[in-house]
Amino acid sequence: RERLLNVGTANEPIEYPFFQPSELPPLPEEVKLALQRAIHILARDINCTDVSDAESALRLAIQNNQTYFDDLTSPLEHTKRVFNMKLSHMISSLPDKMENRKPAGLPRTIKIASLDFDYEEFCTILDCIKDSFEHVKQYFDEREGHNSNDENDTT
Repeated sequence: RERLLNVGTANEPIEYPFFQPSELPPLPEEVKLALQRAIHILARDINCTDVSDAESALRLAIQNNQTYFDDLTSPLEHTKRVFNMKLSHMISSLPDKMENRKPAGLPRTIKIASLDFDYEEFCTILDCIKDSFEHVKQYFDEREGHNSNDENDTT
């Protein structure tokens, strides 16, 4: 890791386009009104029925304007091409040789990329997946005793 920091590629995120580079067009009126209503409801005492109605209206407005939202993002092929180009550049800038800093006998590894996720949000999504797919739930129930995959875990 120390060696990777010296070549200037570690901890440097790969940035790739998500939105189109042009200025954002104005929000469709239906979406704007649904958002304003939802914000207004959340700013006062929350009534479950009002929140449910506002959420339904917002989902419908987004669905009705799907083309608008699709047009905001860069094409997938362009995003893939930029990501692959930047990753290739980072890999090519690694030194040809790196000295082994691990004690003899341990397997050699090199970490060239990592992804950072919000842990609580990830767990929430994973719980939803487990609730939707029984075989996924069974898998996690069976491995519960081995649930730590933290690379820094020394236990």
